[in-house]
Amino acid sequence: MREILRKLDEWGCDWKGALGRFLGDEDLYVSCLFMLIEDPAFERLGEELRKNRTGDAFSSAHTLKGAIANMGITPMFDTVTKLVEPLRREEQPDLQRLLSLYRQLLDENGHLKELLAASGEERP
Repeated sequence: MREILRKLDEWGCDWKGALGRFLGDEDLYVSCLFMLIEDPAFERLGEELRKNRTGDAFSSAHTLKGAIANMGITPMFDTVTKLVEPLRREEQPDLQRLLSLYRQLLDENGHLKELLAASGEERP
């Protein structure tokens, strides 16, 4: 088993369930991990939350939720879902809580970057 896949297992990710969406191609899956960690929606989400643009923040969070779900990155999926759902509702969400969740999501993205680096995987 590739080191990155072992590390994802240890982190509680469902990469095995996600691999079917990548036609069983581990190289393609790992390539998409690199694209995920650099997704500009992470930065946009933070900017939109700080500017209290909840509709735009919902769009960015929802984009990330889909990408993260497709990759089977369960810890990040759990966090981004906690961001998406309050933004989905039309009521005014608790922005301080959402910013805290956003920081957690960034920390998790940083952890994924560290896992990739520690596993010796290189950007394709």
